[in-house]
Amino acid sequence: MSKTLLIGKRIKAQRLLQNLSRQQLADQLGVKYETIRKWEDGGGIPRPTRYMDLCSALSCDESYLILGIIRKRASA
Repeated sequence: MSKTLLIGKRIKAQRLLQNLSRQQLADQLGVKYETIRKWEDGGGIPRPTRYMDLCSALSCDESYLILGIIRKRASA
């Protein structure tokens, strides 16, 4: 599976976990609906300058979005 498709699957999974529509995510990021669709369908990946905003909107960190690494949170 290509890196582009894997990133897209993680974007979609996180978007659904946050109960966001593609349009809602697009509005938060200031991009078009088609851009989100393209990312999720593996037709492209976000520019590196978008990763911080995307991770913030999706409540995940860059290591998960880019590499699929899930970091465990420290227990209180």
